[in-house]
Amino acid sequence: MDWYHGNNETYGLLKALISPKKITEVSFEEILLFLDSHFNLKPNVIVERFHFYRRNQKG
Repeated sequence: MDWYHGNNETYGLLKALISPKKITEVSFEEILLFLDSHFNLKPNVIVERFHFYRRNQKG
């Protein structure tokens, strides 16, 4: 791929995310959407609530 300059791990992940399609069948914009949705996960509400209530007031 001429435009790809990442590492093999990211390339393998990308292939897994877009399967059963081939990378040559997917547009660059679609590739960005796949990678964004994989790396920008929603925070877990239960974990965030735990961190919020665990905080201590200083004063």
